[in-house]
Amino acid sequence: KKITQIAVRKGGTTFPIELQIENVKLTDTQSIFIANARDITDEFLLNQQVVIHENIIASSPVPLIVISTTGTIKKFSPASERELGWSEQEAVGKNIKILQTPEVAAKHNQYLATYMKTKEKKVLGKSLEVTVKRKNGTEFQAMLYPGEAVPDDGTHETVFIAHIQNLHDKKLNEDLLNLSKTTCKLS
Repeated sequence: KKITQIAVRKGGTTFPIELQIENVKLTDTQSIFIANARDITDEFLLNQQVVIHENIIASSPVPLIVISTTGTIKKFSPASERELGWSEQEAVGKNIKILQTPEVAAKHNQYLATYMKTKEKKVLGKSLEVTVKRKNGTEFQAMLYPGEAVPDDGTHETVFIAHIQNLHDKKLNEDLLNLSKTTCKLS
């Protein structure tokens, strides 16, 4: 049986370990316990990073989508589910083209391939007004904020991250704010 514990080093610092204890029977009346402790600091830190990233995605108030360098959807936030009509289970593994108009979808994989060859940033780090397609086929205007996450450890693949802001909602909020300001001035 394996358990996770916090161990203390000679200097007093703590670290996580995986502890495995085994009862070895020597004779009918004698047995010994053998313990194996393994430092799991790296796995512990990696797990913390994963939890942090998952919470960032889950708490995003606007749709947040992570795709691979070939356009495959890797992560699909709860806000994406609400706005776009696809569940995470349905969207993950599909190409991002499912959310694009036919004109953009026809060229998007080539855009990705060209970027991966040249590393010339034409859209990354900028805001773009785009048309987004929901699962039910309806479309809406949105601001797309694309970014890139390049791992520095060489063991993980580059991914692209996109935040999508529905411009109708933004316009509605601006109109409500302006109405509120006007109302305050009149009173």
